[in-house]
Amino acid sequence: MSNIVVNTNNLQKSFNKKIVVENLCLRIPKGCIFGLLGPNGVGKTTTIRMILGLIRPDHGSVEIFGKDISSNREAILKNMGAMVETPSFYGNLNAWENLKIVCLMKQISTEHINSTLELVGLENCAEKKVSKFSLGMKQRLGIATAIIGNPKLVILDEPVNGLDPAGIHEIRTLIKTLAKKLQITFLISSHLLNEMELMADKVGIIKNGHLIYQGDLQQLMKNHDRRIVLGVNELKKAIKYFSNKNIPVINQGNNLVIEGKYTVEDISKELMEQGIGITSIYNKNDSLEDIYLKMMDE
Repeated sequence: MSNIVVNTNNLQKSFNKKIVVENLCLRIPKGCIFGLLGPNGVGKTTTIRMILGLIRPDHGSVEIFGKDISSNREAILKNMGAMVETPSFYGNLNAWENLKIVCLMKQISTEHINSTLELVGLENCAEKKVSKFSLGMKQRLGIATAIIGNPKLVILDEPVNGLDPAGIHEIRTLIKTLAKKLQITFLISSHLLNEMELMADKVGIIKNGHLIYQGDLQQLMKNHDRRIVLGVNELKKAIKYFSNKNIPVINQGNNLVIEGKYTVEDISKELMEQGIGITSIYNKNDSLEDIYLKMMDE
């Protein structure tokens, strides 16, 4: 059986003659948290809607669990859960009653409701009306609607939108816990790059409707130039030495920043041989946001 859960082939979609998604080939392996990244309006939500079969692509195809979504949608959706954009609930009903409606729609037993509420940390709010819920609680309930019935794939569109830092941390921890505990593959779209750096195993980056990178997040970080931040006791002498050696260096007040494939060991050895004292030295790798912005400028 293939290890690929989501496989899109040359997806293309236009609205009003404007191409929103073009030739998108996405490969999402089983068991990962996959972050679909990009600013608002680049085609992330459109891609998710095509994957869910909510809209048809102009060209291309979507395979979930090895089956085409266009001809097997009902069977595929039984093993999927989703929260697309802001979740909607019946405010006059409580959390348990809202999940009961979801169970009826999914044709699954209501016996899963209590355990699902416990998984998302709402077990003490089962009888509370959703109109009284905070935004963070509604996001948790939205995730509950997506995971009830133990699906193999869960798709979340901007799951932390509008939350404060504490709420974002709670949802991130929840998703990582669920992925590990229930062995769920998550596809999460987001424009919050710092958050995805803390959550995702693999990422796909979309620019103007094109997928410009997909793969392992840590490998992406390793492939980009790192920086060495250096403090020395003879600043001018160090700058002159690096200039003579054609080593690019940036003067940032009390520190020097060296970009490229140099190691701390290399730089330390060079300076020691020149009799230049080092007061501090450490690596500072680019963040996902730094890398993303560079890719957007290319």
